[in-house]
Amino acid sequence: MNLDLSSYDPDLDDALRRELGTTDLPSLDPAALATAGGRALRRRRIAAASGVTAAVLTLAIGGYAARDAFSRNALPNPPAGSSSTRSAAGPVTATLESMNASFETTGGATKIPGATHFAVTWSPSAGADGRNLTFAAVADSGARTPIGGFSTLGVSPDAVSWGTGPGTQAIVGVLPAAATQFRVVLPYAANGGHGSTSAQGALAGTPWQAFAIAFQEAADVGRIVDLLWLGPDAVVHDRTGTVVPSVTLSDRKHRTFYVADADDTFGVFSTSGGGASGWLSAARSGHPVLSMGQAKDSTAPMDGFFAMLVPSGSTAPALTPSASTSGSTQPQIVDIPGSRWAVLWSDYTSDGVVLAGAFARVEWTGPDGQRTVVTKF
Repeated sequence: MNLDLSSYDPDLDDALRRELGTTDLPSLDPAALATAGGRALRRRRIAAASGVTAAVLTLAIGGYAARDAFSRNALPNPPAGSSSTRSAAGPVTATLESMNASFETTGGATKIPGATHFAVTWSPSAGADGRNLTFAAVADSGARTPIGGFSTLGVSPDAVSWGTGPGTQAIVGVLPAAATQFRVVLPYAANGGHGSTSAQGALAGTPWQAFAIAFQEAADVGRIVDLLWLGPDAVVHDRTGTVVPSVTLSDRKHRTFYVADADDTFGVFSTSGGGASGWLSAARSGHPVLSMGQAKDSTAPMDGFFAMLVPSGSTAPALTPSASTSGSTQPQIVDIPGSRWAVLWSDYTSDGVVLAGAFARVEWTGPDGQRTVVTKF
């Protein structure tokens, strides 16, 4: 879910907590997920201009927040209506789940127009048109209409490739088979937006898995900055397969925190399949912040995670909790190898939906020996 909360309104807190009480959080068995294989998997992201109902709240201050509520670290067995088939000496086809999702916004529920259900076929050799990957729109009747394709021959198995077709505001393509999670990167949008829903499915016996992303805004098809993916080794890659600077934290979710300066983005992938991201250039304090939390119901405390980017080589972190924060772990600073950044982070527990308000004061000593204090972010 992509939530833009850069104009966060505290008056929404009560309504959010009431809604949280009616939302069941998914129960996941990581061991089972890790050993399963072959499922077409859908991940939905819902954008809201001023309010949102969700079981997990995320906030990237001055930027782009995302929660992949349906993402997983593996591809479990195919659900009903989803399939991946293979001929031993021939093509492999994955039929993805339908992405006919509704987006809840202040204007009411809206659906993505055009085709949102796709089948992807990969062949070991190119056809007469030079393409070895084709994709088709799948009708409710099951009928398939070819709408596009491209060649993956000679493409690195660590790269991501996609295309689009007429009558749809979606992209369809292939990810490395090893990818456990992925995230599309779009340019900064001050007013929110960038809602999307995605599906993925195994292409057994190939270097790839199929995926599709349908966008709430048609123009986003042509605005894509990058597509980042996480491997089973917790290494983050960009669309070309190049490694993105990242570090795995020792927080309670063992999140992988990454920074992609070239894409103007930062964020986390979580072992439980969730995550969030933001834009580097949108940080009001010059130090991008990410805060996310989860509550079991409307009366339970919220378990949160707070992170701020600080200069690499910084030390001596300190956090002053806000009135609604009932507890937090000792803050830590961890350098992000290959980048100019380090991440100052802490897990916290809150009595309210506070997001960035979990801490009133953040401070550290920079590599130049100077103490930095931030109170507005």
